Amino acid sequence: MQVGDLVKNIHGLYPANLGIIIEISKPQLTNPNACPYRVHWFEERIEPAWMRANWLEIYSESKP
Repeated sequence: MQVGDLVKNIHGLYPANLGIIIEISKPQLTNPNACPYRVHWFEERIEPAWMRANWLEIYSESKP
C-alpha cells in the first residue's frame, strides 16, 4: 500500500467505509502489531485514523 491508495475498511468494529491513505509511518512497517497507515475517511465526522494493513483492502471499482 502507498500514499494515495483508495482503501476499503474491512475491520468490523470500525465505523468507516472508504478512505485514502494520507501518510505511512515507515518505522512502524516492520512492527507486526503497529498501525502504520494513516487513512482519511470520506464519511463525515470520522477523523483520520492509523490502521493496520490487515484492516484495509485496496478498493477497485472492478470488484463486485
